[in-house]
Amino acid sequence: MGNSMKQMSDRKFRIENMSKFMALKAVKSLIDHSETVKDMSGSHWRWVYPRDIARVSTLEEALSVWHWKPSTDSGGNIIDLICTIDKEGDDDILFHTIAPFVTSGSYIKVVINDRTITWNFQSGRCIKEIV
Repeated sequence: MGNSMKQMSDRKFRIENMSKFMALKAVKSLIDHSETVKDMSGSHWRWVYPRDIARVSTLEEALSVWHWKPSTDSGGNIIDLICTIDKEGDDDILFHTIAPFVTSGSYIKVVINDRTITWNFQSGRCIKEIV
């Protein structure tokens, strides 16, 4: 299940500390509205369960549940995201949801089955490029 995914070291990512609360609120608003898998365990996203998102109290925790480990600087700004799973999930949903809160010019690159995928964050939008 799921395609193999590997994150590339070429990335730049930032969410300002003052935007984290609203980004968390946006992620939590996904519950019961955008789940892509419906099976015996209930409705969920690939590798992410709504009950786990519902329990978090910070954006950092929410990103970690979604298998993206954030790094922060001394000001509390998120300055990096590291993928902690080697399978493709519903990352598009997450990235489109947090895009309004991500600093323009940020991007993340992964390789999935010999294709390079880049999520570019520009002016509140997330644009996915596949090469």
